[in-house]
Amino acid sequence: MIRQCVILAGGKGTRLGELALRVPKAMVPVAGRPMLQHHLEWCQRHGMDKVLVCAGHLGEQIAAFVGAGSWGTMDVQVMIEPSPLGTSGALPGLSAILDESFLVLYGDVFVAFDPTALIQTHLISGAVATLLTRASDHPWDSHLVEVDDGGRVREFVAQREPGRLYRNRANAAVYACSRSVLDFIPKEGASDFGADVFPAALAAGSQLAVCELRPPGFVKDMGTPERLRALESWLEERDWIEQARGAHEAVRTVFLDRDGTLNREDKPVLRPDDLVLLPGAAEAVKRFNEAGIRVVVVTNQAVVARGLCTADDVEAVHERLEEALAKNGAHLDAVYYSPYHPETHHGEGVPELRRASRCRKPDVGMLMRAVRELGVDLRSSVLVGNTATDIETARNAGIHGILVEAPTPEPDDQQPDAWFPTLLDAARVIVEQSANAMKAAG
Repeated sequence: MIRQCVILAGGKGTRLGELALRVPKAMVPVAGRPMLQHHLEWCQRHGMDKVLVCAGHLGEQIAAFVGAGSWGTMDVQVMIEPSPLGTSGALPGLSAILDESFLVLYGDVFVAFDPTALIQTHLISGAVATLLTRASDHPWDSHLVEVDDGGRVREFVAQREPGRLYRNRANAAVYACSRSVLDFIPKEGASDFGADVFPAALAAGSQLAVCELRPPGFVKDMGTPERLRALESWLEERDWIEQARGAHEAVRTVFLDRDGTLNREDKPVLRPDDLVLLPGAAEAVKRFNEAGIRVVVVTNQAVVARGLCTADDVEAVHERLEEALAKNGAHLDAVYYSPYHPETHHGEGVPELRRASRCRKPDVGMLMRAVRELGVDLRSSVLVGNTATDIETARNAGIHGILVEAPTPEPDDQQPDAWFPTLLDAARVIVEQSANAMKAAG
């Protein structure tokens, strides 16, 4: 097991402007607490015994914040660099106190994920280092990582070769390292993990492994005012999700998947004429409407990113959906869709949409839009869909997930909170139980 973490906190925070004018970057407040405090709390939450903080610019403030050398149950030591040493240059100076395996965090990268899979992958692989990777939301200028079928790094991609296709797998700047990584770090001067150390390890024939970050895991650089604001929005949303877990109330909002839940999906729905409602779907929506339950569609439409149709085509399909429901006395309160797809390796489609996005299920961005724009309360919401991805989305949002229009799940599948043969069957039960809950509440 890994019980030690190195936090690289030497940055000046120049891009943060006045926010970091008088404090080191790692001490910039994030949702009212220094960034370093978030890191230390994460370390304690995930079983670290020892933390080494490598400070630099205004490092005395970090030392004063940490205090006498303990933080809860952890031993915390602060080392102040006399000159900037980059992301890896401080490690040789720590060689006497580094464990055989340890984690590395960047002081300006917020982390919110369970590191168990990263740690286990590293310990099993025997690699010099194991990198946390993720699909990037800007793969065209990200440093990508090429990985072989065995999950080992083959190449770091900084410059793109014309005509070559790349898979969207980016370095998330969180590492599990073995002490042997020190063999590839210059003993003096500045150096960088991505630009110097890891390429040197590969060139020497050493192995680097990867572990993929999946929702609800979250890693975010806060190095600019815009990114800091995005991080604080995410933290606010995380609070809403935590409030929803285990506090379910009478249903007032139903999030509905589209394809396979409301309409047939035996072929891609690319044009309005492709849309065919499933039997009973309109009646189900009408029942929700009559019960005063808001109905919000949340649907992945990667067909746009793949170049199979345009955003205008999707809007036209949704207009046809509204028309078909209206003919049966039903309506939707809102429709949200994600046009993105994070893969970039097969060369089809719209490059700027071939990226990760929080609005793509199983992430919860579309649901968060509904909370912000419609005033939806997650505590009184459920998500109904026909795939494991829909159920995973519900889990990530802290709400109940209901499976319809699909076979009963196998024991190893993502398990829903309830299963019904059709959307109409689900609607009958949701409406009845919501009414009973409201009566019981007085």
